[in-house]
Amino acid sequence: MKIWTYLGAVVLVLALTPWVALPVGSDEEGKNIAQMIAEAKSSANHEAIAAYYEQEARAAHQQHKKHLDMRASYEERPGYLKLKTSLPWHCEVIAKNYQQTATEYEELAKLHREMATTTK
Repeated sequence: MKIWTYLGAVVLVLALTPWVALPVGSDEEGKNIAQMIAEAKSSANHEAIAAYYEQEARAAHQQHKKHLDMRASYEERPGYLKLKTSLPWHCEVIAKNYQQTATEYEELAKLHREMATTTK
């Protein structure tokens, strides 16, 4: 019975994996931020863009933590080595990608905050 539980978990993770690679924001948000950037002329515009990037960074940090927690859960499962799966590795890779994404969003927010101080 335990093998069916493990196989079910593997199938579930593999089915959801393509969705993990999607961008943090939606298409509508992407269009809005692109429009915000194209039209940014004032300090308030750059502050709004910085706030958007900070929000995206927070979401990416949450995903980073979630995938680290998932990795730890997989590593603690009895029978992990018997199954010789690479589930913890996949979680680690995804977590690192989200960490990098968060760092990039934070840098974008910083740059727009700087632009806000030099724009009228």
